[in-house]
Amino acid sequence: MTIRTLLADDSKTELDVLCYLIQKNSLPLEVATAANGEMALKKLEEAPFDLLITDIKMPFLDGLSLSREALRLHPDIKIVISSGYQDFSYAKTAISLGVEEYLLKPIVPDQFLQLMHRLCRKIEAEAE
Repeated sequence: MTIRTLLADDSKTELDVLCYLIQKNSLPLEVATAANGEMALKKLEEAPFDLLITDIKMPFLDGLSLSREALRLHPDIKIVISSGYQDFSYAKTAISLGVEEYLLKPIVPDQFLQLMHRLCRKIEAEAE
């Protein structure tokens, strides 16, 4: 099963790192990217995604608002928020939305891969 994944981050470096980790480790993810929340929302409106990995602070539409809209459009989507901010209010809001994980930047490859394997298993199990 290929898991349709949308990566949203205004940092090209962060997007490149995530794409590299996904490709290098042969994760079963079909990846689309967006450079801001507004672009990500357009992609979510155009097609269904299984997984959204979004930065919390982006221009035009932040990661929390994007997550809210993603869940409205695709109630079964799994969401991971990544952030360089250790602000408890962000994490609390993310939890109330039902996101799967709140990852702190910089991304630790081993933690990211463990999370992706867990989410892939969860998405595949729910699809069966």
